[in-house]
Amino acid sequence: MVELLIRLKFTLGRHGSVGTRFFSLVMIALGVGLTWYLAVAASSDQVRSGLLMLALAVWASGWVLGPTITNGVGVLRAQYFTLLPLDRDRVGAGLLVTAFVGLGPLLTLVATATVAWHAWASDPATLFLGLLGMMALLVFMVSLSRLVFRALGVAMHSRIGMEIASLQWGLIVAGLFFGWMAVQPAFSAVSSLSREGLQGTVLTVVSAVPTSWPVLAVDAAATGSWGA
Repeated sequence: MVELLIRLKFTLGRHGSVGTRFFSLVMIALGVGLTWYLAVAASSDQVRSGLLMLALAVWASGWVLGPTITNGVGVLRAQYFTLLPLDRDRVGAGLLVTAFVGLGPLLTLVATATVAWHAWASDPATLFLGLLGMMALLVFMVSLSRLVFRALGVAMHSRIGMEIASLQWGLIVAGLFFGWMAVQPAFSAVSSLSREGLQGTVLTVVSAVPTSWPVLAVDAAATGSWGA
């Protein structure tokens, strides 16, 4: 069944908008390149730690918003199989597996591999923590994406769900109109970030995000705090 579901997922993806697929692929590839640039170009382990925490938080945000923006192109929905004489547990397990199959999860794994690189660069003894962290991040991001997408789909049947969706699309449209104004300053700040890193409140906030915990675990182990 898993093989059939994977083939069905790729079939749905091929019948989606070519422009949407191309744009998504370009954005993901640029994200991978920028994440690795920040990891390699960081001037110190502390700077690299802060930059990776910020980058991974952005990756998680992309996974949460991506399926909603693209209207779930290539996403298998449970309601497709409600009228078929199939075991619900088998269908659920199959859908869970297929969520981790595709170019998006693969490129995300390449991006989260920066945690393993950070571990190796900080202290080779912490490499296994980096490897565990990169896998945990992939599972977390994909699972969170499916959960939010499913929750919004259910919420759309209520008034408050439609209001939440309207607010989200309003922010997206506003970003499309005025987001270009932040592109140039953002690219200009990349070089300074690789030297100075994050500081102050921004670093405190991103440290509290769950996607930062694998990086913090590596940092703690590198300083000898294996219990932490």
